[in-house]
This record gives sequence, structure tokens and C-alpha cells, in this order.
Amino acid sequence: MLMFPLLIAVACARHPSPCKEFVNPVAFHQPGPQVPPGFWDTHKDSAVTLEVRIGNEGSITDPQVITSPGEDYSIVALQTLQSWRFRPALCDGRPIGSTLTLTMQFAHGFPGEVARCITALGSEYRIATRLNPFYLHGDFDGDGRTDYAVLVARGEENGILICRAGGAKPIVLGAGRPLNDVRNLNFDAWMIYPRAPVQRGVGEGSPPTLRGDAIEVVWSETASALLYWNGSRFQWYQQGD
Repeated sequence: MLMFPLLIAVACARHPSPCKEFVNPVAFHQPGPQVPPGFWDTHKDSAVTLEVRIGNEGSITDPQVITSPGEDYSIVALQTLQSWRFRPALCDGRPIGSTLTLTMQFAHGFPGEVARCITALGSEYRIATRLNPFYLHGDFDGDGRTDYAVLVARGEENGILICRAGGAKPIVLGAGRPLNDVRNLNFDAWMIYPRAPVQRGVGEGSPPTLRGDAIEVVWSETASALLYWNGSRFQWYQQGD
């Protein structure tokens, strides 16, 4: 089976400068790891937490393993991280260096909850593996249970399938269904935005108070947005242009 590293949690990056508005560094290129033959014969799904310095030009330096189930996982995680590319953190619109803590979840295949959700969606949609990771998980609705977000496509239009815990009806964002008047969510990076205060977006009103984790989608060098659950549906909050 294939193994995909899933960026499931990102702590607010630490930075030395006082900022009125701070934007975390964003990974926009996340190639998958190369694991040794037979890795999954002797290893289980697990996670590695790392800390890394992101320079003001997006460079990666001084990666450190914080927690790991074993050296084999640590080696793969560090090798994988070195091939990733980041947009630097922004302090009042100015690129600055920062220290980022992230958790890389090792999993081969995808959970049964995702398979059931996709089956319920119907045959007109397909899983899209155009990005790594192609699915994320978090508590999007704040009920304390694990939900999943999966990249999907219908025809030439891309989107996100939300699979909520407890057998809730699948929700499709994009892929031909407009979200903030956008039908094709062809972003080139995405990650979990953990439940935390949200910085005011460019040209936006007051930032939302998150009920759970949000999804951050990024069009490199152009724009980013948060997709979040407001209690009845997913909403869009612009972060940058």
C-alpha cells in the first residue's frame, strides 16, 4: 500500500518580532516519503512531531524530532521534511523567520470512515490525489470526534469532501458546487488550522470564532482562505490576496 504523510496539526509558529497581524508559514510543496521496502510489514500507523525553523525566504533549517515511536519513523519524517517547500511567515505583511511545530501522521491507505463516506457520495465524484496529503483529519464541527476532509473532483472541477463523524451526510465544497462563488477549488496547498483565534483577513470583517478546527487552503503567491463550520454549514473567510 501507499503511505501518505498527513500534516494534521500545526502549532502557531513562534517568532521574535511583535506583530499586529501574523500569518503562519505555509507548506506549498509536500512530496511523499520514500519508505524502505517492507516498511509496513513491521511498522504500524503512527505519528512524529517535529520542530523546524522556517527562514524569511522559506528555507528549512535545524529540524528536530520532538516525539516519535522509533528511529525508523524519525528518519523518514526528517527526510520527507527536507523535500518540502514553505512560504515564510508574515509579520504585518513582511516575511520573517519563525519556528514551526508540526505533527506528521504516518498512515498506509485511508480509514474505513473515509471509504464509507466516498461510497455514499456516489460515482460522479472521484478521489483526487493531486496533492500530498490528499486527505486531512480534525474536529471540524467541535463535537470532540474525528472528521475527515478528502480531495475530490467531478469532471475538471476540484473540491473537498467533508466526512463528519457519526454517519452524517457527506458535504462537498467546490467540485462544481459554489463556495464563496468559487466552483473549482484548485488550490495548491492545504492544511489543518487548529481551533484558535483567527487573524483579521485582508479586506474582511471581524474574524470568526472557530467551533472546531478549520481548513486552510492556499493558492501560492496569490491568496489563502479558511474554510470553517459555523454550526450549520461551511463558510469561507479570506486570509490573504
